[in-house]
Amino acid sequence: MDFLKRCSMSIVFLVILPCFATANPAFIQSASASQVRGSFLNKAFVANVTAGHLLIVGVFVDTGAPVTITDTAGSSFSQASQQTVTGDHDADVFVGIVKSSGPDTITSNAGARRNTYAMAIHEYSGATATLDSTVASAQGTGTSLASGPINTQTAGDLIFAWFTNSSTFKNE
Repeated sequence: MDFLKRCSMSIVFLVILPCFATANPAFIQSASASQVRGSFLNKAFVANVTAGHLLIVGVFVDTGAPVTITDTAGSSFSQASQQTVTGDHDADVFVGIVKSSGPDTITSNAGARRNTYAMAIHEYSGATATLDSTVASAQGTGTSLASGPINTQTAGDLIFAWFTNSSTFKNE
């Protein structure tokens, strides 16, 4: 919580993803990476990913960066949510379904002369990349983070949160 006391800006992403009717969502693995600057940022999962599993990628990039997400498994990604922290950065969330099982490295590309500062990658089983109609995001300052109200649509929905902080504290 100490870094939140120093944080000049904070942001919250909450994305609800409905599940397959036959399974409850289950967290499999995650990894993250950060850098001081660079258009591209890569991060590999520690274990192999499984075809059909949901991938969620949160990225912290320069404001207005035309972000694309790719992976070595050949998956396709769609932007689920985007929040601009005025005058500071964008925080984006992307979702995709693993195309083929095996090792997987995710790459964020922020575009020419734009930076990807941080990325977190997550794998879940039992959920789809189809977004529920409920997505909430917000920016603010201080030690309490809030996205605003959000309600689940279906029993077993997966609620995902992506938090970023001011660029003043990159790589914390």
